[in-house]
Amino acid sequence: MWNSAYSVQNFVTRTLESHGAMVEQTGFALVEVLLPEDLGEVFDGRSFLRLAFDYEVAQETEDCQFVTFGSYLLDAVTGLALSTGRVVQCYVPVPNLELPSKAAEQIGQTVSFIKCKPPRLKKSYPLEFIYYQLNFRCVFRYDEKREELYSVLVDMHTGRQDSEVQELLPLLQKAIPLEKREHMLPQAPVITMEDAYNRACMAVGPMVRMKMEEIEGGQAGLREKELSKATRYYDRTYEELRRKLFRSRDLERQKRFKQQIAATESDRERRLHDIRERFVVEAEVTLDSIVIYHLPKLNLELEVQQREELFPFEVIFNPLSREVERSLCPSCGKPVMQLARTGGNIHCSEGCASAKVR
Repeated sequence: MWNSAYSVQNFVTRTLESHGAMVEQTGFALVEVLLPEDLGEVFDGRSFLRLAFDYEVAQETEDCQFVTFGSYLLDAVTGLALSTGRVVQCYVPVPNLELPSKAAEQIGQTVSFIKCKPPRLKKSYPLEFIYYQLNFRCVFRYDEKREELYSVLVDMHTGRQDSEVQELLPLLQKAIPLEKREHMLPQAPVITMEDAYNRACMAVGPMVRMKMEEIEGGQAGLREKELSKATRYYDRTYEELRRKLFRSRDLERQKRFKQQIAATESDRERRLHDIRERFVVEAEVTLDSIVIYHLPKLNLELEVQQREELFPFEVIFNPLSREVERSLCPSCGKPVMQLARTGGNIHCSEGCASAKVR
C-alpha cells in the first residue's frame, strides 16, 4: 500500500502539471518533463528535465536527477506548490501568551517525579513550534471506486502524531490564520520532513485499513450471495455430467463427459476466484497537500529536588489548548506523566532506565 517514492513522484508531477508542464512517464519511477517558459528560471533556465524517483533507476539512467526528500529539485517544486496551495503556511494567532494563574497546578497534574518534591517553575519563555498537517488522498478500488481524504498532524518538535496530538488539529483548523507572524520568536528544533512523512504514514495506515475492513464488511453479503449462486450452478452442472457419464456405455461419449467434468471443475475454480478477487479492496495512498502551522508556545523551565540535589526539566504550555502538554520520556521517547531519576538519568520505568544508565 505504501510507496514513498511513488508518493513523492505523484506530488512532483501533479504540481508541475498544474503549472503548465508536460509530463510523460517513460519507465518505472522515471519521468520526462517539458517546462513552460515561465518555469525556466525556477529550474536554472532549463526547459527539459528527466527525473528519477528511485535511487537505482537514477544510477542506471544518464542525464537525470534523483528526486527525494532534501533534494534541490523537490525543494523547488515545494516552492511552486506553496504558491498555489499544495503547501500552505498558517500563522496561528495566539491572543494570550501569558501563563494561567493555575499553571503550577497544571504542571503538577501533567508531570511528577518519583521520590522527588513537586516541580517548581523557574522561568518561561516563548518559542515558535511547527506542526505539519499532511493530507493523504486514498483511492479505494474494488467493485467500485471510492476516494477519501485523511489528515495527520505531526508535532515537528517531538515527532508525535498520537491521538493527543490529533486532538489539537480542530483547534488549529478553527483559528483564522494571520498573513504574517504575530510574534518574531526563536524556533524550536524540528525533525526532518522525511521523518515527519514516515511518521504520518504510520498514523494514516490504520485509518486506511479500518476503512478497507469497513468496505469489505459491507460487501460480504453480496460476495457470499454471488459465490453461493455460482457454486449452485456448477454443482448442478457437475452432477448432470456425472449422471450422463454413469449412464453412458459409449467409450467415446464417456471420454467426452470426463473432459467436460474436468473443464467444469477448472472453470468453477476460476469463476469463484474471480468473484473473490472482485470484492478484494485495494488502496492507493498518496500525499495530496501539506498545511504548515506556526504556533507560539511557552517553554517552561522547571526545577526538581531529589534529596539534596536540584535538577532541571522542561515542559511546554500550549496557549491554544490552554494546557501543559505531556512530556516525553528522555530515555525512550514515550509520552508520560510520571518519571523517575536514577544515577542522574531521567526515565519512565526501571526497564527504560536500564538501557540508558551507564
